[in-house]
Amino acid sequence: MKFVIAADSFKGALDASPFCDAVEAGIRRRLSDAQVCKLPLADGGEGTVHAVCRALGGSVNKEKAIDPFGNSIDSYIGFCHRGKTAVIDTAAASSLATVKSYPSFSKGGIFSASTYGTGLQIRRALDHGCNKIIVGLGGSGTNDGGAGAAQALGVKYYDKDRQPVDARLGPSVLDRIAYVDTDELMPPLGKAEISLIYDVDIPLTGDSGCSVKYSKQKGASVKDIEILEHNITSFSKACARSIGSDLSEAAGAGAAGGLGFGLSLCGGVLRPGAEYILELYGFDTLVKDADAVITGEGKCDAQTADGKLPACVARRTKMNSNAPVICLCGISDPSPALYDVGIDAVFALCDRPMLPADSLKNTALLARKAAFNIAGLVSALKH
Repeated sequence: MKFVIAADSFKGALDASPFCDAVEAGIRRRLSDAQVCKLPLADGGEGTVHAVCRALGGSVNKEKAIDPFGNSIDSYIGFCHRGKTAVIDTAAASSLATVKSYPSFSKGGIFSASTYGTGLQIRRALDHGCNKIIVGLGGSGTNDGGAGAAQALGVKYYDKDRQPVDARLGPSVLDRIAYVDTDELMPPLGKAEISLIYDVDIPLTGDSGCSVKYSKQKGASVKDIEILEHNITSFSKACARSIGSDLSEAAGAGAAGGLGFGLSLCGGVLRPGAEYILELYGFDTLVKDADAVITGEGKCDAQTADGKLPACVARRTKMNSNAPVICLCGISDPSPALYDVGIDAVFALCDRPMLPADSLKNTALLARKAAFNIAGLVSALKH
């Protein structure tokens, strides 16, 4: 029997690669001769650098970066194709975990959080001579519409009196921007292919946009969300007036607090992250003769169906195979939308009442147990 394991990381508990190893161990304990194909993946969120570098044979280098508040942090960047392709996680410089670590979290800190550090990472990749840059739009603690990142790459902003506005100050200044100048973008941008791979298929503004859907988890209060939405809407309108095109409704423009939008101003092309990475791994071919596909992520709920990895794995499986798709997760909040995209079953890993800390600590063990039982069930149904 053939099992394909195509999973994302379980944030705070287990990376994608050891999770796949744990699932394989559980399958082999029940079916020792099973064929197991492991694909430790990402969908544009955290882990994208490692997933792409595994697929393309690249390496991940440590480097210093600037966090959302302008402080130096330890970070990383991936290089493939002999250094000509760079892979960057938004979370490497603009992460939610970093923002949460500051005392200002839940006290309006999001208003001064900028993606400028991520823009600097892209700038360094261009200076390094990269002609292809892949940016994973996920795991951000920011909501600045990508204004900071775009500024790092040469975009300039002015208020109604034509005075410069510094986007490094975060969303608090977005409503002051009246004019946007993209004439001084870094020259290498014109020759580079920049793929912006997103984990959530949302526009920049509105009820489905980044402020309303995701800023609460970044520390924003109800009142903060209203202000953030006002400011980012004002910013998007200024951009549309200045460049003659409204990019705010594009799928993925709202990913990473609008970073997808800001980098689109610099010539980046938005792409569904899970689709992009599955294609790198040749998923469609691998799944054709599979007897079961096991996917997973930390939390599985209605947002999963917005384009996150398990939903994409399910859709691609159903296009190429009759194999059942089983999703394992740390927290399960099933929604009809999950089954609409092709997921056949969702199982939370916890097999008994336990504290959250114990669940996180024992994720690998729980994954092995779940996979052991799944292998037995699939085998019984097959025969």
